Amino acid sequence: EMTALGLANTFGDSALLSLSIALHQPAESIALLVAFLKSGMPKPDIVKYLSIFSCMGPVGVAIGMAVNSFATPIVDATMLAVVAGAFVYVGAT
Repeated sequence: EMTALGLANTFGDSALLSLSIALHQPAESIALLVAFLKSGMPKPDIVKYLSIFSCMGPVGVAIGMAVNSFATPIVDATMLAVVAGAFVYVGAT
């Protein structure tokens, strides 16, 4: 998700992706928290894993921006295909 934001070329694409991520991310975080709580995981471990999860968003954006800036168009297109495939896979499961 966040890699796609880093790969966006126009303001419109960035705005649309930001909106969809902003609407989706809280639900995803709460679902992950509930899964951790139901598993009986100790609270310090939950905090650690949710912190790592939260840090992965900016890392994904940075990877997308680096690919968009420095890579060839075929690498950019491949990254977009991988991100789109991940969206479809997550949406279908």
